Amino acid sequence: MYSIKGKIDPSAEFGPETTHIYITTKKGEDEALDVIPVKDFTFDDSFYLRFGPGTYEVILSVPEIKEENSDYFRFYGFARFEVESTGEDQRDLLPSRGVQSDSEPIRQLASEITAGKSMERDKAKSIYEYVAKTVAYDVEKLETDDFEWDDSALKTLDLKTGVCQDYS
Repeated sequence: MYSIKGKIDPSAEFGPETTHIYITTKKGEDEALDVIPVKDFTFDDSFYLRFGPGTYEVILSVPEIKEENSDYFRFYGFARFEVESTGEDQRDLLPSRGVQSDSEPIRQLASEITAGKSMERDKAKSIYEYVAKTVAYDVEKLETDDFEWDDSALKTLDLKTGVCQDYS
């Protein structure tokens, strides 16, 4: 895990509207995107170097501020640096943007859903069945491209609706 903190210039274009920054980490062909909140023009959070040992390029960006929703996001880099990691490759095990597998509500629900199951396949089937029975497909979101930067597993758990990325 890598910690980062800093400030957004309040006089910068869109500075007052900036509520989060994007952190892109690249190692070779692998790339991950994390989002951290900005409050009172300040950010202080951490992100994973998930692709194992080696040199990572880290790019900090702010999102394009626009009025309409869209199914894609643009962002503009404001800092770039390199970081060395000696950690293991855990790309499929670590929480990520949109998949907060380490959050207490998700961990608690997973524990409840899989109670009494010992085989991994049975646990996965129980989780699949819960999602299939509990989360409705949001056709309007698909048709209107009403995607937001904070779409995530936690938001889907709360709203009980979503599209493919939300189900994931």
